[in-house]
Amino acid sequence: MKKIFGALMILGLIACGTEQKTEEPKKEEKAVSNKEELQVEIIKMEEELTKKMRTQFDENLAKRVVEFYKSYADNNPQDSISADYLFKAGEVSIGLKEYEQAAGFFERIYNHFPNYAKRVESLYLVGFVYDEHLSNYGKAQTYYQKVINEHPDHGFADDAKASIETLGLTDEEIIKKFQEAQKAVQ
Repeated sequence: MKKIFGALMILGLIACGTEQKTEEPKKEEKAVSNKEELQVEIIKMEEELTKKMRTQFDENLAKRVVEFYKSYADNNPQDSISADYLFKAGEVSIGLKEYEQAAGFFERIYNHFPNYAKRVESLYLVGFVYDEHLSNYGKAQTYYQKVINEHPDHGFADDAKASIETLGLTDEEIIKKFQEAQKAVQ
């Protein structure tokens, strides 16, 4: 179940094409510092990245959009859209296999945006990244347990419990465990 969740999360990033094509940064690009200019550039890059993903994943463009998301959030920490940009930065970072960076973005959301709709999901995703991508099961369990302890009534608390039960198991072992549980119920 958690592998399916992870696959769905980054499906939009790597949906088509396995061949990587990179684009060199344009020399005429200037530093963008003002809030409105950053938003305009982010929108342009998101559109370009989405268009290119239909044929090939553009790693360089993906890295640039992550830098812009981070820059916007760094320069506008109180802006509500900063949390959205950090969440997207985490998703794109997973697609780039920059897992520590992704976990950092998700944890930053949890720690600095208490009213963000995806706050608990962000905490869960920190655990998920440590579990599925970094194989650091101790850290994964710590974050999953934090979801359970601090948000026991949230839907992600159930997911965190299930994830703890399957920490370190292969897909085959998870399926076998599920089948055994089904037999015990019948």
